[in-house]
Amino acid sequence: PDLTDRAAVANEMVTALMSSYGNQYPLFYIYIRENLSRVTGRRARWARHMRDLNRETVDLVIAIIEQGYADGTLRRVGPADVVAYGLFGIIGWTHRWFRPETSLVSAAEVGRTYAELLLGGITPP
Repeated sequence: PDLTDRAAVANEMVTALMSSYGNQYPLFYIYIRENLSRVTGRRARWARHMRDLNRETVDLVIAIIEQGYADGTLRRVGPADVVAYGLFGIIGWTHRWFRPETSLVSAAEVGRTYAELLLGGITPP
């Protein structure tokens, strides 16, 4: 998509996040449930790296939302970080019900549905 169209970027981002969940299942499922701040020993370095990647991902999503607010392609519905954490919450809750091997819809379809749900609420009419 045209990077100036934040809604299209956000749509692709949500779909990609959910597709990644489906492609990496069950590893992503375990990762979502893991409290990385409690990982010690030999895995502590890996856990720090993963927390850094998490922070980068969250920061990028917040930046996309803020840019969309600034250029008017996204309707300001609240603080960008709250919207971003809401998005991650929607995707993260998927671990409670989505299993790629038994689902009637693909992870990408779930992602597109989430994107439509989220963007329908924040894009201007």
